[in-house]
Amino acid sequence: MGRSIGFGGLRWMVCHVRLWRWYRVVGRFRGLSWAWRTCCRISRRGMDEPVWQSSNTVFEKFPAFRALADLRRHGFHAGFRIPDDMVAALSEHAGRQACSRAPGDPERFQIGEVANGRAPSGNVVAVADIEAAPSRTAWRLAGDATLVDIARAYLGYQPTRVAQRLYWSPRSDLSDVERRWNGQTIDFHYDIECAPTLYLYFYLSDANCKSGAHVVVAGSHRAKPARLRWSSTRQREDIVLSRYGPNKVVTLEGQRGFGFFEDPACFHKVLPPVSGDRLMLQLRYS
Repeated sequence: MGRSIGFGGLRWMVCHVRLWRWYRVVGRFRGLSWAWRTCCRISRRGMDEPVWQSSNTVFEKFPAFRALADLRRHGFHAGFRIPDDMVAALSEHAGRQACSRAPGDPERFQIGEVANGRAPSGNVVAVADIEAAPSRTAWRLAGDATLVDIARAYLGYQPTRVAQRLYWSPRSDLSDVERRWNGQTIDFHYDIECAPTLYLYFYLSDANCKSGAHVVVAGSHRAKPARLRWSSTRQREDIVLSRYGPNKVVTLEGQRGFGFFEDPACFHKVLPPVSGDRLMLQLRYS
């Protein structure tokens, strides 16, 4: 497979390697990451539970032991659901709020004004972030006792922060180049956060291979070879497949309400939505 148009080159490397940030170096080494996690555990010992955490849960029969086992072995766990009323509340909130194309972009629009990946101004909209503060439903979900307990067990300490992101990926026939340079992560990549982090995603619209399903490479959260460790965190598909094999690539299709945990060190990507808008809630525990 040849180099994809719009992928690679010096500009790409500078945008995605960012070795001048200390955590982008530490996060590439399993041993250093373990020490980093240990420091977080010690520094947060004895801290009170954050005010956003609840003692209630909507996942009373959730097999937490299985989620932890999957996270440790595969780097993700999928297949649980949130109640329909929570999905409806989050979707309604997202449908009436203003969106933006990127942080700092002054243009505002509603998702209903986006046509074939273009805002009313004609600017490309590959991803549209909800500008409003998280809703009460989002906070209720973020603080759910079962979800926080899993995050605590996986991270090894009490998470004190949960970052929330509610965003659309509108259906369109945008080119891969337009998608890449406008914030849509259609290429395999892994994330390095400034603190040990666990991701949690919920589809708020049906997601399949034509409407923005998430793709993850099982087991890729473990130590990476030097070639992948020191280059861009975003890699061509042929490079990822040659290292892990196509049998490790899992496409997470699901109906609205479908949820999954993911270690950000896993290689992952999104399939371009061409037949339906995708609405996603992302929670990042750290």
